[in-house]
Amino acid sequence: MNAENGNTLLLVEDEAIIAMSEKKELEKKGYRVIVAGTGEEAVENIKQTNGIDLVLLDIDLGIGIDGTEAALQILRRRDVPIVFLSSHIEPDIVNKTENITSYGYVVKNSGITVLDASIKMAFKLFNARKQILETEIVKDAMIAKSKQAEEILGVSELRYRRLFETARDGILILDAESGKIVDVNPFLVEMLGYSKEQLVEKAIWEIGVFKDIVANRDNFVELQNRQYIRYEDLPLETIAGESVQVEFVSNVYLVDNRKVIQCNIRDITDRRIAEERAKRLVGEKELILKEVHHRIKNNMYTISTLLSLQAETLDNPAAKAALVDAESRVQSMMVLYSQLYQSDNYSFISVADYIAKLVDIIISSFSARDSVRIEKTIDDFELDAEKLFPLGIILNELITNIMKHAFKGRRDGFIAIGARLDGSHVSISILDNGNGIPGSVDFSNSTGFGLTLVRELTIQLGGTIRIERGLGTKIVLEFERRSKAETPCLPLE
Repeated sequence: MNAENGNTLLLVEDEAIIAMSEKKELEKKGYRVIVAGTGEEAVENIKQTNGIDLVLLDIDLGIGIDGTEAALQILRRRDVPIVFLSSHIEPDIVNKTENITSYGYVVKNSGITVLDASIKMAFKLFNARKQILETEIVKDAMIAKSKQAEEILGVSELRYRRLFETARDGILILDAESGKIVDVNPFLVEMLGYSKEQLVEKAIWEIGVFKDIVANRDNFVELQNRQYIRYEDLPLETIAGESVQVEFVSNVYLVDNRKVIQCNIRDITDRRIAEERAKRLVGEKELILKEVHHRIKNNMYTISTLLSLQAETLDNPAAKAALVDAESRVQSMMVLYSQLYQSDNYSFISVADYIAKLVDIIISSFSARDSVRIEKTIDDFELDAEKLFPLGIILNELITNIMKHAFKGRRDGFIAIGARLDGSHVSISILDNGNGIPGSVDFSNSTGFGLTLVRELTIQLGGTIRIERGLGTKIVLEFERRSKAETPCLPLE
């Protein structure tokens, strides 16, 4: 397979701007590209759309299922090559993807040449694998016959004994009637420090290490009569007096008309130590995350300053306006990272605080700011940062557009910004009493970069946006507060 054959790719990317860029580059290479913004949408595409030849899958896909879970669900439904396209380079994340599929892992921003080569290699690997699988069908049939023969010869019993001897959990077999220890595996002997001879043929309550489970014969009744028992965080003491934290599970079985109790004992001491260490690391991670947000904000400030300085050196009005617009978009991102840095909750931010501050910063950059009256009616509710990022850029584009065009030839103006939460439904409105948007302008068919950006980011939010014309102009953006993984993308109105 190659791009000249017009292969169809499913590109799974939750960031609308990145998806637009990657789709454009891949189409230049001759591929047909279908874009999905969430893991759930990708799985649905696989279910509903025939002819998808390969999946390009990001790992971080918002609050819903991530790329690795989406890959697993896709592969349960269809045998299709999956190439992970991610900014992660951590070995544990890369290794996790290799356990799911081995058709490729491409680091974002490696360039279209690297991505195209990786896609072609994935197709070659996929075709080679299909040929190998066809060969192995005959081999599997032969193995199946061999397994049947093993069962006839009683090999299953040998296998159980092998598992018993090599298990990395302690296993204790008891006679359900007498409570005597029938057998112990080597791992339990090693864990507790007893020899096998010190344990076998002794009643379980006679072994000091098990005093917290069965203190005497009367307590043994619980193990005898209950089919299944599980104790978590049970402290045991080895023969050397060392404390071991274990998980204890017992099951009652009937073997040759004789009731036996199998007890599985797992040492979770290291797990508990690791959990405590993880709690400490979470605290450290929060401090690091706070510092990361601070540095991102500072880096964005540097970028914004560079754009402003560059704009001042230009004589071309169109080029200068483009840089000023880019600077404004960066500033909208800076507001979000500034609040993330100041917040104790890095996932959710107050909409009232964020929008109010963002609007003030946008308006302040215009010389006509004192002649425009601003009214804000914003419910005090929270949204996750993943939704506030595209929302901030949308607000920046719309308010900037109003300040540039709505009040031309006028001495004053009025802008009302509203944000309302009804259940899980979010409604954002921007009303101005300006000259109005021409009837020919619409979000669904505009080719201008600003309105195209608004349209794509609205889709990323899983929402709708519309223009209401009358005395001035009102733009209404609506979306669900829930994660985009739970909310299907709705068409633009």
